[in-house]
Amino acid sequence: MDRLLLSDDISNGKERTKIPVYNDYDDEGVPNFVYLNRCVPEPSATTSRCCPGACDENCPCSSNVYKDQRVQRPSKLANILTECGPGCSCDIDCSNRLSQQGVRYPLEIFKTNGRGWGVRVKSTIPSGAVIAEYTGELSFDEMVEQNEHSYGTLSGENDVIINATNQGNVTRFINHSCNANVFAVRVKQTGDPLEHIVIFCIYKVYEGQELALNYGNPWWQIMESRFNLKCSCGSTTCRYS
Repeated sequence: MDRLLLSDDISNGKERTKIPVYNDYDDEGVPNFVYLNRCVPEPSATTSRCCPGACDENCPCSSNVYKDQRVQRPSKLANILTECGPGCSCDIDCSNRLSQQGVRYPLEIFKTNGRGWGVRVKSTIPSGAVIAEYTGELSFDEMVEQNEHSYGTLSGENDVIINATNQGNVTRFINHSCNANVFAVRVKQTGDPLEHIVIFCIYKVYEGQELALNYGNPWWQIMESRFNLKCSCGSTTCRYS
């Protein structure tokens, strides 16, 4: 079957670069969801000492890990980073707001052979680069069950689920692999109680490669027990097949 372009930009102009959708295998159409480029809860009253304009490495909001628009040592990255945010005087182009600036590298969504939709890169992406924030509807309801398109995090002292089933962005299509090339980090933004989930590259990813995230043991425990789901990543180090 010939490669078919289903959409030239699934973000509908919400990202700085278009994200096309291709189907290489069957006649399934464009996935039905609302594109949401950021999780935006109500900001808290927190303020910062940021100066108007752009911050440098001495900014009190910074985790001091960004340089040249990426994380310099992704393998040494902490479990949570801090960035400037809505409580700061700096603007959105501040070098300490990388995760808030949307998709910077050209990506495409494509239909895989047996693993649903996936995301691959259209040009080389350096290690430590931000792919995008994981976005979705925010639920503070403890009775809401997690599913294949959800991610648990915190907002202040409260548990919250980011559910990308009906609203989300390109990251909702990143498949699992036990040999991942991207990883998720929690990012605190000054003036925002939500701990955002942001996807970074572990290694340099080359043109045409698929992005893959290790969903982790808790996710697989839920999926195996509720849906008898097995991993089909094909990695020699697969843990969930």
